[in-house]
Amino acid sequence: MDIIFGYVNFWTFPLIKILKYLRFNVYYLFIDFDNEIKKNKLAKKLEINNILPVPFELEKTISSNASFSLCESDPNEVAYNKNETLVSDKILSKYCSLFSVDKIKKLRILVQDIIFFQQMRVSGKLDVWSAIHPKRKILYVSFKFKCFYNLGNNKNIFKIIIPLDVFNFFIKIIKKNTKVKQETSTQNHKNINDFMNKKVAFIPHKGISYGEKESKLYEKSLYYSADKNSNFSKNDILHLDYSNYPQPKENICWLSFESITFSKYTVYLKTILFSIRKIYLIRSWSTFLVWIFFIHQYNKYLIYFYKIKKFKNLKLAILDYEILCPKTLVLALQNNNVHTAATQERFIHTFYTSYANLIVDTYFTISEFSAKLIKKSKYHDIKNIIAAGSYRNNLFSDFKNYIPNEIADAKKKGKKIIVLLGYPSANNWFESYTSLQCNWLS
Repeated sequence: MDIIFGYVNFWTFPLIKILKYLRFNVYYLFIDFDNEIKKNKLAKKLEINNILPVPFELEKTISSNASFSLCESDPNEVAYNKNETLVSDKILSKYCSLFSVDKIKKLRILVQDIIFFQQMRVSGKLDVWSAIHPKRKILYVSFKFKCFYNLGNNKNIFKIIIPLDVFNFFIKIIKKNTKVKQETSTQNHKNINDFMNKKVAFIPHKGISYGEKESKLYEKSLYYSADKNSNFSKNDILHLDYSNYPQPKENICWLSFESITFSKYTVYLKTILFSIRKIYLIRSWSTFLVWIFFIHQYNKYLIYFYKIKKFKNLKLAILDYEILCPKTLVLALQNNNVHTAATQERFIHTFYTSYANLIVDTYFTISEFSAKLIKKSKYHDIKNIIAAGSYRNNLFSDFKNYIPNEIADAKKKGKKIIVLLGYPSANNWFESYTSLQCNWLS
């Protein structure tokens, strides 16, 4: 039997060590720390005891019964089928009024995010491991509630999920509220008042540049205007940050959602009332999971809604890396009568079925071809699609003096050039082990 722990930390180590001593094949998927030092320390401790991550990296072949596409493009729409299995259209329609939407498509996309996230991170990998070793019994162990959303029907995979993180969730809420009460809100009100008249907001994902400080690839300057009097001027446009990212430069208008105050009483009261009003929808284990999911999403939506409500003059919000922007934030913007717009970040996402879902008002796509496919897709809710081209193609010209002779000579002869750009692999060996498509050995 293979025993696979979804997330490990120092307190789970003794249990894992006992199972290893009993001669079980014990693996893990993730080390549950954000701190790199702690990650490496625990990984070394596990390695010394011959406890390793699930070794996808060492597998020479992947079964066609469950390929790594399960965790990426999902061509067979496995995650969407799980979505529909989890919640029917009839049940889903009962939650529309909470988010002020008139169709279930937006909520279906909202559910799709968590279903595919869990498939990409956990259940898809378990399915691949099961297909590689169909005769083995596989026991998946997790102490996180979100792993209840790992839907699957593999006969040789058994699950033990004990959601101990629920207690940590409530402890964090208490600590967070205590911290907020202790902090002075003078600076928050000052920033809010300074930015009240802004009509345009740019909502960045982890800063306004891509890459590390030492190796920055480009600045996210697509929407900036050179006109200093424009609402799109870099120093005038309002940067609304949801990633709790530090202000990159002093002279730009930067405001973190984390620092904006709101009525916690109103949000908590509405969340509690929602949970009571919709409790009649719980008719099975799956509808209970849906109820819990929407309690959490509704709470996040309300917080965004009341924070955005303070910006009375805001008319347009531009989303950076569109598919990663929280759907609850987009719904909150739209329900505050703020027009949302985004540009297609990556052409490959055109062909994805379960990942790269989007809710937005206006969308600028890379080509007419991608625009046509996206219009037909059930994974997007977009009012206006405009084919505008790939906005970073011009960056290639910046490197024209560094083109190898083999490519330059072929170009002169009229040959077509196919550019393949590599994707960064994991920083650590133990993360590379569990990567299906981009590890150190591939």
